Amino acid sequence: MNTLHKAAERGTAIEVRHLLDDGAAVDALDEFRQSALHLAAQASREDSVAVLIEAGAGVELADRFGRRALHTAACHGDLGIAQRLLAAGATPDARDCEGSTPLFWAAGDGHTLLVEVLLEAGADLNARNVYGSTPLNWAARNGYDGVVALLLAAGANVNAQCANGWTPLHEAAMYGREAIVQRLLRAGADATLKDNRGFTAMGRALQQGQRAAVAILAAQAEAGTRQADTV
Repeated sequence: MNTLHKAAERGTAIEVRHLLDDGAAVDALDEFRQSALHLAAQASREDSVAVLIEAGAGVELADRFGRRALHTAACHGDLGIAQRLLAAGATPDARDCEGSTPLFWAAGDGHTLLVEVLLEAGADLNARNVYGSTPLNWAARNGYDGVVALLLAAGANVNAQCANGWTPLHEAAMYGREAIVQRLLRAGADATLKDNRGFTAMGRALQQGQRAAVAILAAQAEAGTRQADTV
């Protein structure tokens, strides 16, 4: 870590500017392949991010995990930093080493406004990472109902299955996210879909002892049976 990295992470924007004026290399990388821009974003220092971008910092530089500064801003919910990075040309669908885009991180950490900004910037709401997961899977698993609602309204695939066969409904049910289970069902989630081990969402909820989710899914199945009997 050089002096510019330390200033970007812990100092002021004025210090960052002085170092750049004195000839510091704006895109020098530390031992983790992080630039000063990565570190400023990680520390939520928007003023320093602005100075670094103005000095020509590479917004597409990837650290050792393949993450850009935009991934970090998305994870932390730093709306202002994300907007600056996008305005400077950051790619909304840049992928890290596991194939996850900034939208995964914003959705998975419940940052609704940042999800909106990324979608407006053209982020693929049905992107899949190396595990076949989507941003909707992450939001459903982690219990962020507002993000789930936003992604569904934008057209997210409610029945997208990961490589292991889990749908967003599987993940919401097994983690006891009852409100999200209900929302996904209203959006057309198929509760009969099975994962690679033959479990439906209700089966996974039973396995995890999520009684409230089981009750919701059982009621939905019963209502479907009654409707079929009247046809």
